[in-house]
Order: sequence, then C-alpha cells, then structure tokens
Amino acid sequence: MAAQATPHASLTIAITQAAVYDAVVAITGRYQPYQVRLAQLPSASLDAAVATAAHHVLVHYLPAQQAALDADYAAALAAVPDGPNKHAGIAVGQATAAGIIARRQGDGLGADVGFSMPAPAPGAWQLPAGQSAMTPWAAKVRPLMLRSPD
Repeated sequence: MAAQATPHASLTIAITQAAVYDAVVAITGRYQPYQVRLAQLPSASLDAAVATAAHHVLVHYLPAQQAALDADYAAALAAVPDGPNKHAGIAVGQATAAGIIARRQGDGLGADVGFSMPAPAPGAWQLPAGQSAMTPWAAKVRPLMLRSPD
C-alpha cells in the first residue's frame, strides 16, 4: 500500500478483504456473505478465488502498482493446478471483486469536502510546513459494516 496514506490504505485493505470473504463464503457455504451472494461452488479452487478477488480489487484501487500485482497474481495462480476447479475459482473471485467494487462506487472515498486551513493567527492550529490535511474526505465515506456513519 505504498502509494496510499494509512487511512486510505486501511479502507483499500477492508474492501479487498470483503471481496475475499465473499469468495470464500461462495465456495465453502459457511456464514453469510458480506455483500455479494453467489451460488455455492464447493468444487471451485479456494486459492484461485482468493487470489483473484484480492488481485482485482487491488488493481482497481492501486492501478499504478498493476505490474507488481499482476506478477504476484500470476505466481499465486501458477501454484493452483490447472483445470475446471481453478477456472471456477477464478470466476468466483472475479464476481466477488466486481460486486464489491460496484457497491463501493460513489462511497465518498477521496470526496472533495472543500477543506481549507484557516488563516494563520495567534492561537489557531496550523499544519506543519509542507503538509496537507490527510483525510478530510473520511467523514463522507460510506462505512463498510455500519448502515451510516452516525
């Protein structure tokens, strides 16, 4: 997550794990899915599904790191035996990643909230020189597990 500040990276990790979780649920049939409900595919490769779900979400949120992510993904898939189970796992991972990404569209991540620092004045806190506000958009982000931020 080198290209993101910690709060942004934390959200990217959470979204990635939501896609991975839903992929695992689709294969194992245990627990309730977070957001993407698929028909259970117990013969699908769990390893291929997890790698695919994580890869697709991370590439969506970290496009500048796609080359490194693609290399890691290829290595992960190379460890999975070829065949219909691998292909089914890839399809499950693609579906959960696409579903989570679609549901997070317009979620407020990086929203422009019109933040500006007050003018320097005695007693008014100021950011250190050369710094900017890290996450003024965080108040606008739709939570992952809660119905609303309040």
